[in-house]
Amino acid sequence: IHYHHAGFLGSALDPLRIKADPNAATFQVEDVSVPEAIGTERLERRRRMLEQIDQFQRVRDRAAGDVSARNEFYEQAFGLITSPAAKKAFQISDEPDTLRDRYGRCREGHSTLLARRLVEEGVRFVTVNFPGYDTHDKNFVELKDLLLPKLDAAYATLLEDLAERGMLERTLVICMGEFGRTPKVNGQTGRDHYPRVNSICL
Repeated sequence: IHYHHAGFLGSALDPLRIKADPNAATFQVEDVSVPEAIGTERLERRRRMLEQIDQFQRVRDRAAGDVSARNEFYEQAFGLITSPAAKKAFQISDEPDTLRDRYGRCREGHSTLLARRLVEEGVRFVTVNFPGYDTHDKNFVELKDLLLPKLDAAYATLLEDLAERGMLERTLVICMGEFGRTPKVNGQTGRDHYPRVNSICL
């Protein structure tokens, strides 16, 4: 989903978007580890070179705004790919099979499990996307057979899991759509866009 960014808050607060499927056996998060072809020594040389270029840039024009935000973003990125805690958080295979089954053996279920692991490691804001709810046609079939079973399993398990770990009382879980759906069913047994009313669970 391409509109997930920090907007007017600046690029330093853009999210780390995880494109891979956490349920896949080969799950790996891009940009969270140093590629083997580069290695840590070469990465360190690149960082020193970047610092020299940044210093030259600062002396030349005392840039602010986007440039300073980008510098902060680079620091965050370097810290992330060299952090053992980050690597540990993304090792979803460490979770017991029974818990993984409860969350649901699908992208959405394991993304929700990954969200819990990230919160556990101190990440303060995590978004999990459940796509497919733009049900202009076959609304009832899509919800019953495909969409709601994934949401029910992942959402219920997340709340139970957080409670069992003593994390629920300090974690706000928000379940919401981007907007409401029309109360009237259209000719394709679907519901259309309805921005006047929306359901949000806190």
